[in-house]
This record gives sequence, C-alpha cells and structure tokens, in this order.
Amino acid sequence: YIGIKIPLGKNGYINTSLQGEYINSIYKRNRGHKEKLWRNFDIYPTFTLMYKFNQQSIIQASLSGTKYYPSYWANASYSSYIDNYSRIEGNPLLNPSMKYGLNVNYIYKGKYIVGWFGENHKNYFTQLLKLQNDEISAVYKYFNIGKSQRLGMMGIVPISWMRNFASKLTLMGFYMRQKGTIDGIYLNKSRFSGRISMSNNINLFSDKLLAEIIGWVQLPIIQGIYNVNSMWSVTSKLNWNTPIKGMSVSIKAEDIFNTLRSRVSSNVTQQKFNFRSYG
Repeated sequence: YIGIKIPLGKNGYINTSLQGEYINSIYKRNRGHKEKLWRNFDIYPTFTLMYKFNQQSIIQASLSGTKYYPSYWANASYSSYIDNYSRIEGNPLLNPSMKYGLNVNYIYKGKYIVGWFGENHKNYFTQLLKLQNDEISAVYKYFNIGKSQRLGMMGIVPISWMRNFASKLTLMGFYMRQKGTIDGIYLNKSRFSGRISMSNNINLFSDKLLAEIIGWVQLPIIQGIYNVNSMWSVTSKLNWNTPIKGMSVSIKAEDIFNTLRSRVSSNVTQQKFNFRSYG
C-alpha cells in the first residue's frame, strides 16, 4: 500500500493511493483432496479530489476499486430443495468480482447536488433462477457475469415547504449494460433506467414528535437473464422524544401499501419464464 495527500492551497486537496492484494485460497474436499478456489493479484487505486471555488460552490471527485467476495453458501458445493420442482445450489466455480467506480459531484450552497457516475464491474455475481435442460426443475444459483457497467447522473434537491415541513427529492438516470456467458448462455443486454425517491420530514410539538415518510420508484432494469419490471414502495416512521433525556420511542411501518413486489421475466432461449417475489 502506498498513498499521498497533496494540498491545493486553502481551498482543497488531492488524496490518492494504490493498494495491491495477492490471494491464494485452497480448500479440501473428497477426503482431503485439495482444490484451488482463487489465486490472483489485484490492484486497488483510490483518488479523491475536493476543491472549494467559493463559499457556495464545491466539487468532489473520487475513483475507487473494490473487490467483492461471495459468501460461503454461494460458493459451497451443496443442494437444498425448496419443493419438488425447485432447489437452491451453491456454485464452487464462482469467482470474486472487482468494481472500479468514478463519481463527480458538484455541491451548491451545501445542499443542492448534481453528480455524474460510472462503474465497471468485472465478474459481477448475482443469484438467478435457471431452468434445467435435462430435467423438469428450476435451480436458484449464483453466477458470474463477465462485465456489468453503469453510466449516469443524479441530482438532490431539498425543498422547504414551511418551518416544520421539509423534503428531499433525489433523481437518478443511468444506462446499464451486462455482457458475458452464464452456464453456456451468451448474454449481451443493455437498458436505460432511473430511480426517483423522496423523503419528507415533519416536526411537531417543538421537535418532540417527528414524522418521516419515504417513497421511491425504481424503473425497469436488467439483471443477468432477467428483465425486472418497475417497483415502488412507501415507508413511514414516527419518533417521539420522551421527557427522559436520551430516550426516544419509534414506530416504523415498511412498505405500507404492500407494493414491494419484484416482477421478473426471461426471454432467453430455453429460459422463458416469469415470476413475482413478494416482499
């Protein structure tokens, strides 16, 4: 690991570093037979820029590399039946993934934010439902996708309706693409998508009673062989600051309209299906 911080006068700085990691993972199975799980070398660069043009305008930029390791059960060799038709399997051939991400944000008056982001995710892994070719069954299993990319922009706008009522609106739009091979199935898909969320905070009785309502809408996205339809949900929270110092009582209701349902379909050859997941 090596790093350096460079001041830019009194208005900002640059902080950059480089980290290298070598991993050698071997496990035993079949009565002590050793098998290589992972053996590779990766480099993690980081770069951070912060510069204040004046009291109202700030720019922030960051570049980072992050490695993700699958869980034990995603990587283990096992099979667990859900019912007579479907089961969950581990994938011993699953590899860690590496993501490089770039973010640039412009902050105005400390609260208005406009940002641009891009990410390249190598060996991205996710759990998918796959129909078997040699039997009437379906298997939930984690698979690697060779490359997953996103490029987009976002904005955060705070809104003050009145003294005790404030909101924050977050808008995000992005282009995503996934390319690779999943268990012999060639994949090359892309999509424009977006997300809208809004949080509302209401202070009552001299800030002793705080109400929060959060709602979000996710437009359709892609996930491996999946096409995931749009989703939305609303969550509410009520917080009472009691007369006892440091003690508060909260009541929270998640997905109060029971709308958090994932509608998924697949149109890939020999993998044509659709299903719903209820949260």
